[in-house]
Amino acid sequence: MCIQNQLSNYALVNNPSLVFHIYLIILLFLRAYIAPEYGRRGYLTPMADVYSFGIVALELVSGKSIGESFGEDPNISLFDAAIILKEKKKNLLDLVDPDLGNDYSSEEALRILNVALLCINLCSALRPTMTQTIELLEGQMDIVVFERERLNDHKLRFKVEFRKLRKALQMSDGAGPSTETLMTESLTTESFATESGITELT
Repeated sequence: MCIQNQLSNYALVNNPSLVFHIYLIILLFLRAYIAPEYGRRGYLTPMADVYSFGIVALELVSGKSIGESFGEDPNISLFDAAIILKEKKKNLLDLVDPDLGNDYSSEEALRILNVALLCINLCSALRPTMTQTIELLEGQMDIVVFERERLNDHKLRFKVEFRKLRKALQMSDGAGPSTETLMTESLTTESFATESGITELT
């Protein structure tokens, strides 16, 4: 490491105020690219990179920044429009940059948009890995099949965690798990429920 880098690192370590301001600047300009689980809970995994990739992919296809107004309503951003079109099963090609005209492959555009929407899922467990993202983009994996299987796997995992918590809570003898363990499991289960939106527990 060169002397200049060492001096720079020393300046940052010994100037907490500077570090704080740099952190604020990063949040200000990059907050739209930060995965929700990291922004809310500081939970950082490779899936956060997948989320950021999905945001960038949306921006590339649409020609707009993710927070920019989309359409006539200034309160609807590109992110909002993508989610709305996905949920209502409308034409995702409405998101494509109009400057492209008809000079693009609708099949490739749809594939990129659908993969991007998988990547920006609010539930990190439902996002593809980066390797799976590449395979989906290259057509090596079917997007619909992947989405259905990932959702089913996540529902099963959530049900297992919920039943484990319910069984632990029903234990009344002194040999039961500690309060700390129950709280930890409860928070984990709550995270699954909140992020996935799954409400059916059978």
